[in-house]
Amino acid sequence: MSHSRSHPYNTHTERQRCDSGSLKVRLGTDSQLPFGYCSISIHPVDDPVVSPSGHIYSREAILQYLLNKMQEIKDQQTSYENQQHSRERQEVLKKEEETLKDASKFVETNDGVANVVKRKATDAELQNSDLELRKKKIDEKERDVKMEELKKVNYWITQFTPSSDPAEIKEPPKRPSSPFSGRPLRAKDLIPIELIRDSSISNNSSIVQFLCHVSKKNITNQKVILLKNTGALMIESVAQELAYPTMTCPITSKKFSKKDILEIVPAASAFSSSGKVEASKYRPTI
Repeated sequence: MSHSRSHPYNTHTERQRCDSGSLKVRLGTDSQLPFGYCSISIHPVDDPVVSPSGHIYSREAILQYLLNKMQEIKDQQTSYENQQHSRERQEVLKKEEETLKDASKFVETNDGVANVVKRKATDAELQNSDLELRKKKIDEKERDVKMEELKKVNYWITQFTPSSDPAEIKEPPKRPSSPFSGRPLRAKDLIPIELIRDSSISNNSSIVQFLCHVSKKNITNQKVILLKNTGALMIESVAQELAYPTMTCPITSKKFSKKDILEIVPAASAFSSSGKVEASKYRPTI
């Protein structure tokens, strides 16, 4: 039986059946790192703080990170200074070598009379010296050829091991950078916040959930904002309804401006997504 088609192209459903085009899959709860988990330790935060980029950390974890990075910067600074001193020393030695070459050339040029006297050797002496010189060149050439051949088949010998100049050490930054944004981060830039745990969840549960300060709803994958001047943490939809129209904190009744609004970035790791609820994979159409 022949199959007639009313259109000359494949529909979206037909392309999906042919295993082509973009494939989208909705991520489950297990693929999400719960809100309020430290971006470094991947555990519920203890003494939580927020960085200027909006990432939540446990105070101990982020301070330990900054201390480790500061020590690395000090070590890199020492290596960088040693490299600079070595280069300066090499430049001084190079200038001294050039000065010696110029002085030697000057002496050779002004000792022309002595050079003429030296050239008055007998023909026999010249022939003998020329013969010895030729023998030496031939021997050296043969030796160089042999060494090159030996190098090709015996590259594991220490003197034949290829060497390279040490990698250039760049000047390290003055301050450690944020583990996620990459911008300089100081301990005093961290903003302390208060997170309210959901008391209805059993303490034996492996998942800890936190609540919006205003609506008392569980925070899962919603967008969350922090008012830096009041410390109020709320779901963005709640803020749009209760806070943004009057630019007043619903908890403290204190006015705030746009610069006081900080969007909290969902934590992520190598095995969890960052607030994304859908994953897509492109498969080229045949």
